Amino acid sequence: MRELLNQKKIGHGGTLDPIATGVLPVCLGNSCRLFSYLLNGDKRYLITITLGFSTDTFDSFGKVKDKGTYHFIEEKEVVDVLGKFTGDILQKPPIFSAIKYKGTPLYKFARSGEKIEIKPRKVLVKSIKVIKFDPPIIILDVVVGRGFYARSLANDLGSHLRVPSHMSSLKRLMTGSFSIQSSYSVQQIEEIFTIGEMDSILLPIDYIVKDLPIIYLSKEQSHNIINGQSIQSSSVSFDFLEEDFRTFRIYNHQDVFIALGNAIDSGTLLKPIKVFK
Repeated sequence: MRELLNQKKIGHGGTLDPIATGVLPVCLGNSCRLFSYLLNGDKRYLITITLGFSTDTFDSFGKVKDKGTYHFIEEKEVVDVLGKFTGDILQKPPIFSAIKYKGTPLYKFARSGEKIEIKPRKVLVKSIKVIKFDPPIIILDVVVGRGFYARSLANDLGSHLRVPSHMSSLKRLMTGSFSIQSSYSVQQIEEIFTIGEMDSILLPIDYIVKDLPIIYLSKEQSHNIINGQSIQSSSVSFDFLEEDFRTFRIYNHQDVFIALGNAIDSGTLLKPIKVFK
């Protein structure tokens, strides 16, 4: 993509497992400065789980660890167990992951065979639905927050059902404001670039933060914000809340996105945190 689009500054918002397909937002230029808002957004996945054997990587790429029968499993039991994985839960990430332990990625410990204690992390699971129940295959539609590992859910579900399991496929349907319906394959992007129609699929930089509240400023106020100066919130046509610490999208008098800003000092000041000149 870097060579195709001739961009020095390019990046993607959130990594995918090798087995995964689906939505992967690509940021160009100044939009790379908004990565954190991409990573913090909710994500929706289709997770395919295969019962019958587990692996050391929790997916179909790993070495088989345990095998077991699954014929006694009923859909109602799966639904009941999944209730334990909804809401704020503690999830232990896979040993084959990029999460760091004392500065070293976990997968390096896994490859060397060194045993370490992996502490569970708090993650948010907003919803889980069983889309297909056809043992050994179970397909789930999940909406989750940052830090969630689909592979861990696949492995942990099997543990609760008393049958070895692993993730056999993963498709990301949504990340933040980006959905698979409005996404393009690499091949499609290459074809659009060839005919000179890239502007038709590029989104404006403020699309990433479109869910944040919006503030419009005068010409003088915009000048101050662009130069990194805070302004009095009382001079802005927006009803700030007491103890308001939200982040806002800021637009100038010509309706051009110029910055992100935080309300500080109990909502009395609007301070720029990222300026886009």
